[in-house]
Amino acid sequence: MLARQMFYDSDGKLVTEWRKNDFGKWSWNMKRNGVRTVYCIHTTPEDEATTGSFELSQSHGCLHIRPKDRDVMVDKRYLVRGTEVEVMPYNKRRG
Repeated sequence: MLARQMFYDSDGKLVTEWRKNDFGKWSWNMKRNGVRTVYCIHTTPEDEATTGSFELSQSHGCLHIRPKDRDVMVDKRYLVRGTEVEVMPYNKRRG
């Protein structure tokens, strides 16, 4: 892909919002004992999100969420500094 195709829209104007990030609009780094980890909470690329299924063969442990779920979590202020997240295996239930 040429740089012009990446940084300019079809009208030849410089893009004002970068939309080619694999992590979606934002990502949230997960910390352990107050220290940054390599894991994040983030959306998936748009083409994955629109199919209703998620191809996670390239995931390295991050928590992938759908853009509409991200928007709800942002609106409800779940994704703010200090929010605790408990990560558990799929086969384990809390309580």
